[in-house]
Formats: sequence, C-alpha cells, structure tokens
Amino acid sequence: MLIFLKIFVIICLVSLILLIYMKKPFVDFLKDRSSNKIRNKKLNAKVYFKKFLSKNKSEIILFLIVLAGSLFRIVGIESAPIGLNQDEASIGYEAFSILQNGIDRNGVFMPVHLISWGSGQNALYAYMIIPFISIFGLNVYTLRIPMALMGCVSIVIFQKLTEKLKGKEFSIMATLLFAINPWHIMKSRWALESNIFPELVLLAVFFLVLAQEKKMYTYFAGVVLGLACYSYGTSYFFIPAFCAIYLGVNIIKKKIKISDGIKLISVIFVVALPMILFVVINNFGGESIVTPFFTIPKLETSRQSTILNLDGNLFLSIWNNFINGMKIIIFQTDTLPWNSIRGIGTTYIMLLPLTFWGIVSYIMSKEKKGQIFFSLLVASFFLLLIIQGNINRLNIIFIPLIYFTAVGTEDILRRIPNLKIIFFSFFLILFGFFCFSYFGKHQDFIGEYFYDGLGESIEESGELGYENIEITNSINSSYIFALFYDQIDTAEYIDTVKMSNEGSAFEQVSSFGQYKFKNINLENAKKNTVYIVEDHVAKDHENDENLVIDYYGNFAVVYLKK
Repeated sequence: MLIFLKIFVIICLVSLILLIYMKKPFVDFLKDRSSNKIRNKKLNAKVYFKKFLSKNKSEIILFLIVLAGSLFRIVGIESAPIGLNQDEASIGYEAFSILQNGIDRNGVFMPVHLISWGSGQNALYAYMIIPFISIFGLNVYTLRIPMALMGCVSIVIFQKLTEKLKGKEFSIMATLLFAINPWHIMKSRWALESNIFPELVLLAVFFLVLAQEKKMYTYFAGVVLGLACYSYGTSYFFIPAFCAIYLGVNIIKKKIKISDGIKLISVIFVVALPMILFVVINNFGGESIVTPFFTIPKLETSRQSTILNLDGNLFLSIWNNFINGMKIIIFQTDTLPWNSIRGIGTTYIMLLPLTFWGIVSYIMSKEKKGQIFFSLLVASFFLLLIIQGNINRLNIIFIPLIYFTAVGTEDILRRIPNLKIIFFSFFLILFGFFCFSYFGKHQDFIGEYFYDGLGESIEESGELGYENIEITNSINSSYIFALFYDQIDTAEYIDTVKMSNEGSAFEQVSSFGQYKFKNINLENAKKNTVYIVEDHVAKDHENDENLVIDYYGNFAVVYLKK
C-alpha cells in the first residue's frame, strides 16, 4: 500500500511542476504547429523542436531546477535520514493518538499546543500528518511526507516570488540557489515540527507581495501568519517584529494604506487568538481552557525559558546571543549533525562572501527591490538578539540569506558577465559535494543520533510474544519509540504509565504496559523478558550460549533461549 503512495506522490509532483512551468510553452507550441500545418504540409520536426527550446529556454531551465530540487527533497525520505529522531516519533504518535481518540498522549482533547514531554511541542504539524496516517497508517514515510511536500512547494513559491520582485533571469539564479541549498534540503527530509515555520512565512510573504496588486491577498497572508504561530515558539517574537518593520516602512513610503495594515494585523490576531491565550496562560498564570472544539492547555513547565536567553545582565545576554548567532551564520554549524554538515554548512560556507555582498549592495542601491526580504532579515536579527540560538531556532533567517546570496551573485555578474558559466558550474560542484556527503557517509554518522535499528528491534520484540520488553534507558526518551512503532492505544498508555519525574520539563517514563525503560544488565536476563540494548552492549555477551542476539543497525534484540 505504501509503495503506491510513494509512486502516486512522485507522479502528482512531476505533473504539477509540468503544469506550472510547461503548460503555456506546450500550448503555444501546438498552436504554432497547427497554424503552420495550414500553410506548409512538409514540417521539419527538428526545426520546431529547436524553435521550442529557443523560445522557452527560461521555462525549461526553471522546470528542470524545480523538478530536480523537489526530487532531492522527497525521494527516499524514509531512509535518509536513516532511523528516527525522538521529536519525530513524538509528533507522529501525537497525530496517531488524536486521529484515533481525539486526545494527545497526555489525554488533552484537540490541543492547540501539545504537552508532549511535559514542557510542550508545537501542534500544527501533528494535524498536518493526520490525513496521511488515516489512509496509509503511521510510519516513517507518512510522518515525513508533509514536510517534504512543503519543501517542494516552497521552491515554486520562492521562484514565483523572486520573479515578481526582480524578473525571470534573476529568478533562475535565485531558484537554483534555493533548490540546492543544504539547510533546506536537510530540513525538508525529516519531521521536526518547527521546520514548517520558514515555509509558512515564505508563503505569507508571497501573499503580501501579491496584495500590493490585489488587496484580497492581505487576508490570505494574515491567515498564514496566524497559522505560523502554531508551528514554532519563535513565531511569537518574529511575527510581531516582521509586521512592525514591513508595515512601518511601507506605510511611511505610502505603498500600503494604514487600513490594509490594520486588516492584516486583525486577521493574524483572530487566527492566532487561541495561541495568544496559550502564551498568556503559561507565562502569566491561568488554567487550561476547554472548548467543544479544542483545548488550550496549561503546561507544568514552559519550554520558552529554554529558548529565550535574557537572564541576568540584559545587555550581556543580548551580546552573547548576538555573538553565538553570528557564529552560526558565519561558520554555518551549531554542532548538531541533523542541521548541517561540517565543511559544507547551511548555505555553503564558500558562498558567504556573496551573501554579505548581496546585503551590502541592497543597502547601497537606490532601487529597493526585495524590501520584503530585507524586512525578513532585520526581523530575523531581532530573534538572534533574544534567542539562545541554534539552527533550528534561527531557521527563519536562512530564507533571506539565500535571497541575498542571489542578490550578491547578480550584482557581480552584472559587473562581470563572463563569470556566469563559472558561477553556475561552481554552484553545481558545491551541490555535488553536498549530495555525496549527505547521501553517503553522513547517513552512517546520523544513524547514531536517529537511533538506526531501534524501530526494527521494537517490532521484532513485539512479535516474539514475551511477557515483558525492556529497553535501555541510554536512549533519549526511549518510551516514545515504543509508542510510535508498537502504536499503543492512548488509553492503555495513560492507564499504565509510570514516570520518575512527573511535572518536569522533560518527563522520564519508567514503564507502561509491557514495556520497561531501565539500565539493562544482560547477565541477569530473565526467561519472560526480551531486551533491546545498544549493539556494543550485546557484542560483549556474544559468547553467552544461553542468549539469542539479533542485530538491527545500532541496536540488538536479546533474549534467553527457550
């Protein structure tokens, strides 16, 4: 069943891209052939093919760039990144639980924000997964496919947006840089729920640009920005800052009416109202709000305190945040291997001079095309001052950085046109290095962090029919993987769960149902229990003739011979 979903998705994706970029060229081509058939019965196919390529060169190039970029984001997402991250497993099981029972794993009815580990997890992506799970079940592919599809759609949005701002020729180069961007490819291939935030902001920006011609798009932009508040906690700070900068500049320049700004803010407020109430309740006091349609939960501990870093000396905190953020931008790593590859970076380290030159050239230019991207950049730097940064938390900044890399490239090529082929070749070489690394050795490396083999170990353990299953507690939040892969009913989990630190920011589950999560000593193995341990632990007991050991990736299933 799943293979049909994969084929269907690829066919739909290719068809949609063809429709967007090649419909008009093909229609014009057929009309041209038809009209010429009337005048000339002997038509040369090669002549018409060459004419078609010459006339539609830009559309063909864009089609190929968007298609290739989309395929690199969506093909093989179930195996690269290999394994599963605990945040992915959490959001996947929450979606499964809401679909089956209308409650999350903490028993909250239709939450606008998940309680998750105890300190919360953004809910929007969970609801986006539900349609896929309802048809094709809960698995790694259905968990990741919405993120991958949003990544593909973003390439098209970025292309249409840059073309509208600076023309088709600029759009080709900008879209190429976006399509081959390491950060965007990597974040599109796994289901960290906060990674939909940049996509939503990009879509809203597109609507804001369209709203300059058709005011109705102001409402669409407001709805999307309102929904973005449910995607990541940084939105609470970024969206007000972005709206203030963008509206302030354009109202002063009389490009936007005050009434249009009020409409935008009003729509955002209405859509985001439940999340606004959530922030108020969890930061200034109050109890959970339960309605017939959704719940605004009160968390035991808020994770915002782990994101914001303004404790102690305010100016020192801001300075430290700024320095840390600039290190991430310049060195393009936060030491987290799922966010960037060392030596390649988020936007390619070697292209950083082009990025900075693009920002400088924009500031120095009299014609401020792309002002909305500069508003994004300034608002992102506001986040950089108050957030204890890593690439996840600062993810919105990479959208304007990609744009200004294209601006810098364009400015240099305008001055030295002969460098065009060299630049495009260099971009593709960098992309080749990224692909070779990411789809090669990096998967072996990431498997350690994404618990490669744990899912297969849990599935085999359930099939063995033992009374108890013990999983090593050396795994971060190991219980969530048992919930995800065994698809435990929520009621059973709630009724049997035992926690060692209930009410903390990251609650530790010690057991539920037949599962126990503890430090395992295989020398004391019991007959009614199957054990899941790390492979190096199992290898120390390979000479024990009483044990059966089955290896799966970085893990092993161990049990006594019957």
